Amino acid sequence: MNSKAKVAPVVKKATVVQLPVKRAPRLKRVVKRGIRIREASETHIRYFYAGYKLGAFKEQIDGTDMTAIEFTDALTQYTEPFTHLFTSDTGEEKPLCLGVGKLEENRLEIHNIWMPWATPRNKLESTIAFYTEYNRWYTVITTIFEEALPFYNHVRKYGVVRLVGEIRDFNEKGTVYIFQGVKK
Repeated sequence: MNSKAKVAPVVKKATVVQLPVKRAPRLKRVVKRGIRIREASETHIRYFYAGYKLGAFKEQIDGTDMTAIEFTDALTQYTEPFTHLFTSDTGEEKPLCLGVGKLEENRLEIHNIWMPWATPRNKLESTIAFYTEYNRWYTVITTIFEEALPFYNHVRKYGVVRLVGEIRDFNEKGTVYIFQGVKK
């Protein structure tokens, strides 16, 4: 017999494929390494001058041909009442960043000047340590330009900052983004 029995179509059940979930970065792990935040002092001027010679202060202080004394005078005129620096716990007292800001009541507006020898990991750890520490007492506000946006978007994943606004066509550099520290 040549008759073929009709076979009902086989319906396969949809299988759920479990994709690997990207876990959120661990704040505890980043803060553990030890970044010290302290006030800048006269002993750190030689490191700031070395950073100036390597181009760290190009947006704040004009020229790169100042002597150490001229640079010290220009730096003291530029820095505002709130001046802190970040150093790593590697045993060396070499500053990674100079945080310059304006403190009004409970609001702290901060701008970081990174030294050329600060690694991306140093920058991440310092920024997270700063926000973790100072969000307790102040509303910390940072304004950045577009070139620093990928970095701050990464810092947002740790839950210490949030994007609160942007100002388009602010100046010749373009858009300015405003980040605020998140209180825990």
